[in-house]
Amino acid sequence: MPSASAVRRTPLAALAVLAVLPAVARAGAAPAPTGQIFDYRHNGGDQAVYDYKLSCRAQVKEVDGPNKAEAEISLQMKCLAEFLGDTASGDQGVRGEIASGTLRVKGEGEDESLDLPELTVKYIISSRGRVKDASILSGDPPVLHFMGAVLIFGPEDAFLASGVGEFPHRPLKKGDKWEGTEDIPNPVTGESQKVSYKSVLVGEEKFQGAVCQKIKTTRSSTFGGTIEDPQSGAAVHLKAKVSGEIVWLFDPQRKLIMSSQAKESISVTTRFELEGESRTAATSGVMNARSVLTEYNGVPVTVK
Repeated sequence: MPSASAVRRTPLAALAVLAVLPAVARAGAAPAPTGQIFDYRHNGGDQAVYDYKLSCRAQVKEVDGPNKAEAEISLQMKCLAEFLGDTASGDQGVRGEIASGTLRVKGEGEDESLDLPELTVKYIISSRGRVKDASILSGDPPVLHFMGAVLIFGPEDAFLASGVGEFPHRPLKKGDKWEGTEDIPNPVTGESQKVSYKSVLVGEEKFQGAVCQKIKTTRSSTFGGTIEDPQSGAAVHLKAKVSGEIVWLFDPQRKLIMSSQAKESISVTTRFELEGESRTAATSGVMNARSVLTEYNGVPVTVK
């Protein structure tokens, strides 16, 4: 049994503890992270230069048939993004350019390398990085053919993580996630291609002297349709899917993507029909791409 004096001291001690706890909690509790808003807002005339490289290994196999072919494709291009200032709608114009590059294709005993023609594209993008419009001002974009499916490359692959380098309209902190569907305009056909994506802010990472935000984005796109082969007159039915992951580093100070690295797969099923006969081919490939900022406003970007 506690003594009478001990019993009398207990309420006072309890009150003292209760009085101290809130003070300790207030002193030791860290403020909840509020996050940061990221955007691509630039002054008119700001310029960024990127080196972009892509490699792809593809295989085409005739379904229920013996024919098979393999190919290796590599693409290298130097891209320029020049910010043109705000538009009347509050977005901003960007002039994207493929200044130089090469496309190399190896397969079926052949090894061909071509110089890329210069290409200039006018973009309208939101401050968060959504591509709202794209139109070719001059030149032709690089095109990769996958048994009927066509992949078209442009400067946005270098400076906007292939069009999915978008931020939401809210502050972000480590671990935050966002997702959406992009209607990426095709400057050649005038149509848009729907691309679904999911992104997560992984955290900070230093790159070339800058403290960047590291983002992982998974994306997928399916497309298909029926076209007519102008040479044979055959009806070509195709279904295609491109999916994979892009890891990109965003510099909040420069308001630019410093680096992006993608690994994606492509699969295409193509059925040819002519005069009552049909044959089907399946194409599969893996693409690896890397883009790095090399110059900003005339100053080379190097490790500090």
